[in-house]
Amino acid sequence: MVKYQNYIITEENGKIRIRNARKGINGGMCANLGRTSMIGFNLESADLSYTDLTGVDFGSTNLMRASLFKAILSGVDLRDLFMIEADLGYSDLSNANMSGARLNRASLIRAKLCNADLSCADLSFSNLRNADLTGANLRNADLTGADLKYADLSCVDLSYTNLTGVDLSNTKLDWR
Repeated sequence: MVKYQNYIITEENGKIRIRNARKGINGGMCANLGRTSMIGFNLESADLSYTDLTGVDFGSTNLMRASLFKAILSGVDLRDLFMIEADLGYSDLSNANMSGARLNRASLIRAKLCNADLSCADLSFSNLRNADLTGANLRNADLTGADLKYADLSCVDLSYTNLTGVDLSNTKLDWR
């Protein structure tokens, strides 16, 4: 166990957990790591759920299979990161730069991705059910086999996006 500022970083069964003693969203534990540098960290399978990561520098960080459930990543630079099979369900990724990110088979259920830059991102076979992608840039993204049921794709740039096998059932498509 390592204590960093007011946060406790532990390793449990080979997984990193970052927590604070104060109660957070929906009674879950919450940590605020804003403006922290995580450049080059290996956070594969780490549990960063309910964490405020606004302003964190993730340059070259491995987030494969990481749990970022209900995390706040608004405006964060996640360009070209490996987030394969990551759990980003219910997370706030508004205005995040995720261009070129690898999010294959990621869970983005009910994620807030308003105005996010997902250009050239690989979201193949990801679950984006009920996600809010209003105003997002998905230009040249790969959405092969993705589940976009009930997602909001209002004002989204889908130019040159691979939509092969995508489920758009009950998806909101409005380009006004």
